Amino acid sequence: MATTTSLVTQITGQAWIRGTDGSLTPIHQGMRIPADADVVTATGSSIQLQADGLPPMTIGENRDVQLSAETAQPNVDPSTAAAAAPADADTAQILAALSDGGDPFANLDPTAAVIQGGAGGDGGSSFTRLASIIETTTPLGLEYPRPTFPTVEEVRLGGTGSGGDDTAVTGTPGLPTLSIADLNAIEPGQLTVAENASAAKQGTFQFSAPAGLAFITVGGTQVTLDQLNALDGSSTNAITITTENGSITLTGYDPVGGTVTYEYQPNGPQDHTAGDNSVQDDITIIVTDGSGGQVTGNLGVHITDTNPEAVGEAHTLTEDSGSYIVSGNALDGDTAFDSADGKALFGNWAADNAAQYGTFTQNPDGTYTYELDNDNPAVNALNDGETLTETFTYTVKDSDGDTATATVTITINGRTDGPPVVTPEPEPEPPVVVVEDKNGEATGDNQISEAAIDPVDGLITLVSVAGVASVIIGGTIVSAAQLGALGTTPVSIPTAKGILTLTGFDAASGKLTYEYKVKGAQDHSAGDDTVVDTLPITVTDGNGKSGTGILNVLITDTNPVAVGETHIIVEDSGSYTVGGNALDNDSAFDGPVAFGSWTSAPTAQYGTVTLNANGTYSYVLHNDNPAVNALNAGQSLQETFTYTVKDSDGDTSTATVTITINGRTDGPPTVSVPDGNGAAAGQVSIAEDATIAVSGHITVASEAGLASVTVGGTAVSLAQ
Repeated sequence: MATTTSLVTQITGQAWIRGTDGSLTPIHQGMRIPADADVVTATGSSIQLQADGLPPMTIGENRDVQLSAETAQPNVDPSTAAAAAPADADTAQILAALSDGGDPFANLDPTAAVIQGGAGGDGGSSFTRLASIIETTTPLGLEYPRPTFPTVEEVRLGGTGSGGDDTAVTGTPGLPTLSIADLNAIEPGQLTVAENASAAKQGTFQFSAPAGLAFITVGGTQVTLDQLNALDGSSTNAITITTENGSITLTGYDPVGGTVTYEYQPNGPQDHTAGDNSVQDDITIIVTDGSGGQVTGNLGVHITDTNPEAVGEAHTLTEDSGSYIVSGNALDGDTAFDSADGKALFGNWAADNAAQYGTFTQNPDGTYTYELDNDNPAVNALNDGETLTETFTYTVKDSDGDTATATVTITINGRTDGPPVVTPEPEPEPPVVVVEDKNGEATGDNQISEAAIDPVDGLITLVSVAGVASVIIGGTIVSAAQLGALGTTPVSIPTAKGILTLTGFDAASGKLTYEYKVKGAQDHSAGDDTVVDTLPITVTDGNGKSGTGILNVLITDTNPVAVGETHIIVEDSGSYTVGGNALDNDSAFDGPVAFGSWTSAPTAQYGTVTLNANGTYSYVLHNDNPAVNALNAGQSLQETFTYTVKDSDGDTSTATVTITINGRTDGPPTVSVPDGNGAAAGQVSIAEDATIAVSGHITVASEAGLASVTVGGTAVSLAQ
């Protein structure tokens, strides 16, 4: 065992390998423990090891054992193990105490004892080290039969018994056993599957339960014997259990051998930032028999990382084709399994990327542009069927840092050059005026509101092979010298409806920039799109040839502004009339605003409104209106009256006159009875034999209005 690893064939409870720094690494069934490792077990735990050529070894609970070369050893010849039995007083005392039924330890010093076998040809064994102690010692005593620890087969210690009998010491049989097929050899866990696996990975584990199976527990889910027997390889009876990193599906069961067939499928991308071999889905398997005996194992599924996929980009350019620029994104087509959108992230371009036959621009986000130098001697020397190639390497990465490399490849196809040709230069074409259309489908080339404060800008292109000698815009001549100085000395041209200012000119491209400012209000009585400022353009080149164009600026209409009026009246305030002119806050850009009309014939709900044709109005609140009288403090009612105004060319806008009626909480009603009796009792007097009734009055006040009065138990309504 010292020169090989030991296989963990069975584990109950928890056990660890202690590192030289004191750290503890959990032990799972199927692991291989290296020679000279320090194995630590927990309370109630045991572990069974198997080394090549050696019997199984069991380490009991609460043990700290180093797997040295002498821990377990092959059977030895009895003659080599024979040793003379010691004939000393201590031995005699022990034998005498046992013979008399006494305590053999009573007369011994508290030291370790070494008991040796008898002398002679019978041989003997020398027990000098315990690899595990599994007999219970509570209560301490020598009574027989002693209770035993109900676990797995015990380790055979080196040596032979008296008389040459070399039978191994075993524990009480009958507990469940569990063996998980190790498909990973020296790799971590018992099963390996890629995080992007499309098909589930299969494996098996085998168990026995001599005392009868109660159930097995897989990943925290109990599975009964009936459920196991129902497993027939179909998806109908399969049992799927969700684990931390995927799912395990039990698909088959062989009751003869106790073999369970399973499939494991990861649940998608895993976090491998700690390393490619850092993700293992540990699935605990527990076999429980009918007597409550258990054995526990761990199925470790090693989930491997995936790298992003970089497919590269390819472009083709042809010499003398007139098209010499290609561009793209290196990430197009590159994927990463662990990213949310399935796309790889750009890493970097190679440091040695350099173009030989053109210019390559590589950007940090993976985009690029390549421009072929068609005049490059190597490119110019190409003939039909010949090519040159440029390659530019880049790296992509996925979410947990894995990388992949690919290239952007530019293939340059050659073209056989013909003999030189001398072509007479044609006579230049006359100049052309191109006015930029900023209005789309609307009228004109540009537009501005009649109320605009700031100018609008635009572009006129003068296309002239022979150069521009002068340009006439709106009747104003602008020379080539003036065009060249527009950057510092703009030229302003008055028009019928505004001012056109030339602000810049680029002789190389022929681009002439301008600004247009409207003079003010325009007459749009014929329609909103009827006012256009038209400026003819004529350009003359160096050969005296001319070209023409027109700049049309659409001047859009403006509507009047109707702001509306608001008034507030308070219930019971004593002031119930408001009035005004609807035009007070209204305006029009093209002249005085005019009153249009009141909408339909609005009526007041809580008072009386007077609406006049010139926009004046008045409103009188009916303070005794039941709805008004029912208002309390914080409550309100509103009346709205809509009206329309118009400007000089007939555009309209609408607003409202709003009357807000704020409530006031009314006090309780009061009753006042005048006292006509003075110091006498009551308020009025009458003799018992009077034939004429006495008269008087009672004053009743109610801010919220009078509903009824009850006198002497008789109710009298307001109508009565």
